[in-house]
Amino acid sequence: MDESIPLRVRQRYALLSFSIFVVVLVAASLYADGYRVRSGHVATTGAINVYAPISGATVTVDGKEAGKSGLLSHAVYVGDLKPGTHTVSAGADGYLPWQKSLIVEPKFVSETSTFLVPLHIEVVPVSAQDIVSVAAFFATSSLPVHDGGLALTLEHGDVILTWVREQSEAPQVFCIAPSSCAQSFTVKQGGLPASAAAFFAGGVVYRTSAGVFITEADIKKSRVVAPLYPSSGSDFRIDHRHLYIKDASRYYEVTNL
Repeated sequence: MDESIPLRVRQRYALLSFSIFVVVLVAASLYADGYRVRSGHVATTGAINVYAPISGATVTVDGKEAGKSGLLSHAVYVGDLKPGTHTVSAGADGYLPWQKSLIVEPKFVSETSTFLVPLHIEVVPVSAQDIVSVAAFFATSSLPVHDGGLALTLEHGDVILTWVREQSEAPQVFCIAPSSCAQSFTVKQGGLPASAAAFFAGGVVYRTSAGVFITEADIKKSRVVAPLYPSSGSDFRIDHRHLYIKDASRYYEVTNL
């Protein structure tokens, strides 16, 4: 700095620079915490993070396109949202439409995962060389009703999903809002009673007298429900990533979930 500038002036410059630095730092911190100036008033905002399991899914928030899931990043983040209920949708060619009502809270990120089910479920006959082993699998196996801290139970024909660990560790599917999570909720309720249920492909497969169906496992409305094999008397079994259907003496596999 030029030595001709008086010491007192240099001190004022230094104080001004420090003051600007503090103001910028505080403003950046408040912005990161979700504070925004709206119509002359400071308000807090929230955000939404939407995960899509496939690339190319288009995500909209309140009717406006927010982004698309990519090959490397399957999440779409939307910030600076007013607290309240927001409608989130996702869609991709060849899949059923998906929609959720998400509650956004100040300084919180509301998270959700899309449940995209193909428009046309591919059900193919089990090959001749595999029929014996699949038939034996039906006769000897049980359905997976536990998955980590998740547990499925049947109560009067309804399907209940429960988080059996600490509630503070519950995944977002149990949370109505970021600060409000339940220990359990009903996945399938009413209608024809379910007689069996199991985890598969990120959802819950269940059986009624009308056939085999899959539903989204999320406390937030609305939920995707799709028929996999709507035939009376059919049954199902799950072997790792394979979903088998039995109809009388015939065996099939669902191949595109």
